[in-house]
Amino acid sequence: MGLIAAAFQITAHSVAKAGLFDSVAGVERSTGTSDMERLGGLYRRLPAAAVATLAGGAALAALPPFSGFVSEWLGLEALMQGFRVSGTGSHLAIAVAGALVALTAGLAALAFVRATGMTFLGMPRDRSIEPRAERRPARWGMGLLALGSLAIGVAAPWVVKVLEHGLLPWAAPPPSATSASPAGWSSPGTRGSPASAPRCSRSR
Repeated sequence: MGLIAAAFQITAHSVAKAGLFDSVAGVERSTGTSDMERLGGLYRRLPAAAVATLAGGAALAALPPFSGFVSEWLGLEALMQGFRVSGTGSHLAIAVAGALVALTAGLAALAFVRATGMTFLGMPRDRSIEPRAERRPARWGMGLLALGSLAIGVAAPWVVKVLEHGLLPWAAPPPSATSASPAGWSSPGTRGSPASAPRCSRSR
């Protein structure tokens, strides 16, 4: 369960952060600055960057139905499996880890709401900045990454099956000791006696 949760987390964050990096690059290329204090109201001129930022931010903030929600859910479920292990110390550590995961998602949501609001919503703060329109390849790239963050979350059961199939060789249990018996010894079920023990005969 932990391997699947980690693999899903890597997949979800890879797509979401790629969309965010692409949108940031598009904003900086269009406006010539990365200072959010000077920006505002860019959703009219940069709609693809706005959509990619919203999708990536929602995914990293673990909001449904985006991919980050499923990855956080699987991570918490893997943590909850640890309560099967006896011990107060381990239970306390799992509870603290779960609280930290929830706190991280909340802080991510706060940060991305602030960044999105300052950059794309409201009115322009610096009238000297005249953003250029997005290029078509950039729009396609950011749109596909935004759609990927949504699709991974919606198609989570199928994504989990694919990851499970890929991780099966790593999660397979090692061969039992009984299946690999030394040469010359019988397989399990023959009372552990040699399979072909040499018979000694004395000549009289």
